Amino acid sequence: MIIKIYRLENWLYNHHLKVFALIIKMIIRVMFSAVIPPSVSIGEGTFITYHGLGVVIHKNVVIGKNCCIRQHVTIAGGRGGGFLQ
Repeated sequence: MIIKIYRLENWLYNHHLKVFALIIKMIIRVMFSAVIPPSVSIGEGTFITYHGLGVVIHKNVVIGKNCCIRQHVTIAGGRGGGFLQ
């Protein structure tokens, strides 16, 4: 369910409806205790288990296709301003 909500958030962000995307971001934060910024790129087929409970993802992260992200996982930018792919 969280991935579907994220996809809506990301679509709003990419269509310059950033205020609405931020509202969805806050809903994700409250409902799932997760932080998934709308700027994150998550590939098709990726799923997040246990409703994304406690998942935190850096705003510049790019996640490929068919990944599995489990609960209480942090995916962060590297030191020096880099980011993970």
